[in-house]
Amino acid sequence: MKSPDWHDYAKRLHAEGKLIGEIARRLRRPRSSVAWALDVGDTKLKHRERVRMQRRAPSERIVREPVRRQPAPPEATSEPVIEAGRKPTLPHISMPDLDAREPMRVLRFAPRTRFKTPSAGAERIRQIHQRMIREGRIPEPGLPEQLHH
Repeated sequence: MKSPDWHDYAKRLHAEGKLIGEIARRLRRPRSSVAWALDVGDTKLKHRERVRMQRRAPSERIVREPVRRQPAPPEATSEPVIEAGRKPTLPHISMPDLDAREPMRVLRFAPRTRFKTPSAGAERIRQIHQRMIREGRIPEPGLPEQLHH
């Protein structure tokens, strides 16, 4: 296969001592393309070797040994270490004093009263089932049926 015209020109510039970046700018080509055309550092040979290794059968490929990690140090226990001769104490808690003159604030909260309204179709099916249970057409669901639904 014949190489493009710019390959010969790039080889001449490289022989004159121009750097790959300068040649790439002058030819308006990517640096990697110029380096491939000039075969700087045996890039084509390395590439062909890499492709040949990848195309080998998996059994012939080089198998690297897995990295063996050192066993993890034992984790610290969650229980505090008590020095010999000391009694365990509770941690210091800073609480403000209650002033009798200041009335206590009563915190009140209201439970959520807004619930998502069921869809009209689901509500209609529920009413139909309840009516059929009252009429005796279907049995009332017992505990086993409620557990499985």
